[in-house]
Amino acid sequence: MRSSTNRAAVSLAVLVSSVLALGCAAPAQADGGAPTRKTGTIFKHEIDNLIRLIRARAADGPLGGESVEATGKILTAMGHCHRRYHKGDGPVVRPSIEFLIRSRQQDGSFGDVGATVWASAALSTMDPDAFPDEVRQARGWLARHADEVAA
Repeated sequence: MRSSTNRAAVSLAVLVSSVLALGCAAPAQADGGAPTRKTGTIFKHEIDNLIRLIRARAADGPLGGESVEATGKILTAMGHCHRRYHKGDGPVVRPSIEFLIRSRQQDGSFGDVGATVWASAALSTMDPDAFPDEVRQARGWLARHADEVAA
């Protein structure tokens, strides 16, 4: 059960990240000339529906299930979407932030390189002033493991 929940969480994280990336991608050229720039919020309803689905599947637990990396990806995407989710959004993000904090290792990492990158990005996106030590230590750990980051 836990494995299928983790796979679903990772799939949802990838889907959310993909939808956000599409919203930020350069628009297609309509007539071969300059691209027509869309304004306003792109994919607003789709993102809201994805977040609603993720929240329903997570119940009161972390949004990415037991995956630090998936939870970090989802929180980062939520922090950058049109609603600009923040640490103050309480029950929407609190269980996931608490899960990330609990997952922090003594060496400052959050597990492997991917988990550490996404967890530190999520914490700094949710509230850059609330988690300075966690983010600083994670970035220090990543700097010391730069060879793994590049791979």
